[in-house]
Amino acid sequence: MCEARVIEPDRAITFTEAEVFAAGGDGARAGERPLVMKASATTALVEAARTQNAKARDEWF
Repeated sequence: MCEARVIEPDRAITFTEAEVFAAGGDGARAGERPLVMKASATTALVEAARTQNAKARDEWF
């Protein structure tokens, strides 16, 4: 099972975090959800016009 959340929302830059838990299986007791992975990311939100230029550049390669 994966749970994700936005930690610091902003208009231009957003910090997010996700945690993945095992649901039963090896070494897990009944009702436990051991943490098996944790990830974080910082994303930048850009305007569509700026991304269209990047798409044209990528198609050239």
